[in-house]
Amino acid sequence: MRALAGTGLLRGAVLAGLLAVAGCGEAPAPAPPGWPEGTVLVLDGVPITAAEVDVHLDAVRAIRPAVSVEQLRRLVLMNDTLPRARGAVEGGERRAEALAEARGWLEAHAAGERSFDAVPPRAGNWDGVGFELWLAARRAPAGEVVGPVELPGRYAVVLVEARDDNPRAELEGFLLRVVEFPFVEEPDALAARATESRVEIVDPAWSDVVPGAYKY
Repeated sequence: MRALAGTGLLRGAVLAGLLAVAGCGEAPAPAPPGWPEGTVLVLDGVPITAAEVDVHLDAVRAIRPAVSVEQLRRLVLMNDTLPRARGAVEGGERRAEALAEARGWLEAHAAGERSFDAVPPRAGNWDGVGFELWLAARRAPAGEVVGPVELPGRYAVVLVEARDDNPRAELEGFLLRVVEFPFVEEPDALAARATESRVEIVDPAWSDVVPGAYKY
């Protein structure tokens, strides 16, 4: 599993409003795009809201209880949100096609036409099955199918075949069967490729959340 860490450089800039220059003939700068409500960052044109990051804070706090909210957000950004946004940029129209394939597979499974029997199992705690899959699987009881869920660069349908319900979240073990529908090449490398993107900071309060190495 990729460690909860970030690499590389992401350039950041705070979005400004219209620049009004009195006494000169320059045209005013264009207004910032109308991002969805709650947008805090934009990666290569893909808006990221506070809600889609903060929904995972309790999960990450369970395995990293001693860190601040700022650091929790940073971990989610680097290990899930930013790679997922980069995948959306790279995937283009193929992303929608992969989602349709995943939904079709799930419908066929519900009709008894598809099975997880031949899908190799994945076992381990959050570190063993992967951070992104763990975020999806931890919300489901044993025996439940989750999905389609978007992971960086692919959609997935996940059978939570078993979990040991260890009260220590960092130790809880899972047995998963996962059918993936990728829409980019080498989705596991998206975390590294995301460092090549341009991150704009829409909400200045998030400037300290994005590590300095990512901004410069």
